[in-house]
Amino acid sequence: MKICFFGSDPLNYNRNVSWKNALEKRGNTVSECFDSNSNFFTKQFKLLFRFFKESKDSDVIIVGGFSHTNVPFAYLIGKIKKIPVVFAPLYSRYDTSVFDRKLYQKNSVKASIEKYIDYISSYLCDYLILDTNEVMKFYHSEFKVPYKKMKRINIGTDENTFSIKGISKNNDNVFKVLYFGNFIPLHGVEHIVEAADIIRERRDIEFIFVGRGQEYEKILNMVEKKKLLNIKFIDPVSPSKLSEIIGDSSIGLGIFGVTDKAKRHIPNKIFQVLAMEKPLITVDSPAIREYLNENNSILCSPGNPEEIATAIVKLVDNVDLRKKIAGNGEKIYKRFFSTDAIGREFELVLKDIVK
Repeated sequence: MKICFFGSDPLNYNRNVSWKNALEKRGNTVSECFDSNSNFFTKQFKLLFRFFKESKDSDVIIVGGFSHTNVPFAYLIGKIKKIPVVFAPLYSRYDTSVFDRKLYQKNSVKASIEKYIDYISSYLCDYLILDTNEVMKFYHSEFKVPYKKMKRINIGTDENTFSIKGISKNNDNVFKVLYFGNFIPLHGVEHIVEAADIIRERRDIEFIFVGRGQEYEKILNMVEKKKLLNIKFIDPVSPSKLSEIIGDSSIGLGIFGVTDKAKRHIPNKIFQVLAMEKPLITVDSPAIREYLNENNSILCSPGNPEEIATAIVKLVDNVDLRKKIAGNGEKIYKRFFSTDAIGREFELVLKDIVK
């Protein structure tokens, strides 16, 4: 099968690499028509030109997760070439900007525009690919997308970069608790800071924060105000460097936000921590519960730093528990999120769409 990845996504974005590897491993041909740098109209013409130059024989177009505004142009190509167009949004623009990041008021003009973009991109495509049942419920209730139009595919990660082969022997005299990703409301980084404050007297526990984002200055100010010496900040790094940092850590943290979006999504970091066989602590949410439980992770109530602190101490003080959670988590990764698992599932979904 010939598949075209289309849109505005960065070429090296985790999900795109994961999916490309999974599909190619099963013998499919994947071409990439991406442009993340040009202005809106220039981008559309570049994408059209690139498609007809490099991907005109594709059997299906998959529009990337950040590419809502590229769906109408993919729709036109689909009609011309008589091939299905699949949109795989990583998020709802309306949900993210209004309810999660609170950038716009619900009834504002900008919020209405974001909602319209979500609606029209969902309407024009032939199918939507989403990553959890909870996200599918949201698209059905908010944008009236029929369930028969939606398919579910897990995200996974780039196993050439993130795997247990990349694990180094960390110094067990200092347990490194790692958070990496964007500093945004969805992730609830402030609750990790509060947890670090609760266990600040544990000199054997160090927190590593990797990333930047909307709430970065807020988090820095929290740490300075509390005079916390057990948190170290690192600017965003390359995937290969991030793999080294995960490999050198003792515990991986997921998300702890209290927004509705946090209840629906499973972010990239979850898959990367599981793939590298690190014990995971994350929020207890309906989306997380689709795959994880107390046997393969430690789950905390949303926005609860006391539970986060307790979970960290429990893992640090119990080597057998650390090994159990990490080992069971890696098994879940292999079963549901690995390149092989995603490739099998994805190919079946696309064959059903293309037939």
